[in-house]
Amino acid sequence: MELHKIKENIYYIGDTTNIGVIVVNEGNDVLIIDSGSDDSKGRRILKTLEDNGFKIKYIINTHMHADHIGGNHYIQKHRPDVNILTTRAELSMIENPIYMPYFLYSGAYPIKELRHKFLLAKPSHVTQIIDNENTSIKLDDIEINLIPLDGHTEYQKGILYDNVLFCGDSLISKELLEKHKIPVNVNIEKTKETLLKLQNSKYDYYIPSHGLY
Repeated sequence: MELHKIKENIYYIGDTTNIGVIVVNEGNDVLIIDSGSDDSKGRRILKTLEDNGFKIKYIINTHMHADHIGGNHYIQKHRPDVNILTTRAELSMIENPIYMPYFLYSGAYPIKELRHKFLLAKPSHVTQIIDNENTSIKLDDIEINLIPLDGHTEYQKGILYDNVLFCGDSLISKELLEKHKIPVNVNIEKTKETLLKLQNSKYDYYIPSHGLY
């Protein structure tokens, strides 16, 4: 994993799931956006940040898929003072990730083939619930905006700070489209609305969760 600087106090860690990093105070505490797929990703995120003089204070996940929440467990276990924030709509999925393969198996207990790190993350404890209607939240010395990016999941959100948008899986690279052919979207109409909204936006940088690195 490698830390890349985007702007002053804004970075990302390039990996199979890119991790957003925003410095929240003068003590070099940071918010991370997403945490990768499993304990090994969480461990490597911690090491990468600590090697660069940063300490995780907050985690916000763009959405509840396992490759975005899977590192929460390791980070929270080894840094119990870390705060995990999410909207009320996604709280149950982060604390009970078994619901994800349940959905894929029509509500029945999922077969073994659906219980692996790409579909079933380890649970983590949400420490702060963000009201679904909130459009911004204050974290120490900064304020971030929460941008609805529904479609890929029903409540996916982008994290916007200093005109840099961490946009989750609302945008994916050409290479991934060519590889997977049909992207996962639970609501096609909302996906189209999100893409049009992004097309008409004027942010300085758009950081997708996959690709770029």
